[in-house]
Amino acid sequence: MNDVRKPRVQDNEPPRSESREHASRVDELADERATHRPERFAPWVRPSSLAAPDPRPGFVQRWIRVSMKGEEDPRNVNMRTREGWSPRPISSVPDDFFFMASKTHEKGGHFVVDDLMLCEMPRETYEQRAAYYRNMADRQMNSVEEDLDRVQVEGAPIHRSRKSTVSYPTRPIVGRSVEAADD
Repeated sequence: MNDVRKPRVQDNEPPRSESREHASRVDELADERATHRPERFAPWVRPSSLAAPDPRPGFVQRWIRVSMKGEEDPRNVNMRTREGWSPRPISSVPDDFFFMASKTHEKGGHFVVDDLMLCEMPRETYEQRAAYYRNMADRQMNSVEEDLDRVQVEGAPIHRSRKSTVSYPTRPIVGRSVEAADD
C-alpha cells in the first residue's frame, strides 16, 4: 500500500500547505511580517562622491587629480609622485567596499573615480613631509615677526594679534561643511 499523505480538509476549509498552516495569503503575510522584523538601517547621510576605503595599515591616502576638463594632467600626477604619493592598487581595496570606479583598466588597475585617483603614502613619510611644511610655515612667521620688529617705531607699537575674529553676525550653516586637507 502506498503511504501517501494527503492534507486534511474539513468542511468549507481551504486546503493548508504542509510547511505553513495558514488559512489565507493575508494570514501568511501577517505571520511573515511578525517573524521577519525589518533590518535596522543606518540613518541617511548625504552621499559622498569621494568615498574611499579605509587606508591600509601604516599608510595615509588622498585623492590626486589626474585630469581636468577632460584633458589629462600628467604634470600634477608627476609632481605628487615626486612628493611621495603612489597610486593605490585596486587589488588592495577590500572586496566588501562598493564603489563605482571608472578607468581602472586604463590606469593600470588603480582606484580612479572621475578625474581623481586614490593615492597613498607611508605614514612615516607623510609625517616627515608634514614636519617639513610646518617648519617652513614657522620660519615664514618668524621672518614676519622680525620684519615687524625692525620697522616698528618707538612710541607707535605695531599691534600683533594672532587671533582671528569675525566682524559680521554669524549665519546659519547651509549645506554640508567642507573640511580642508591637513597637508
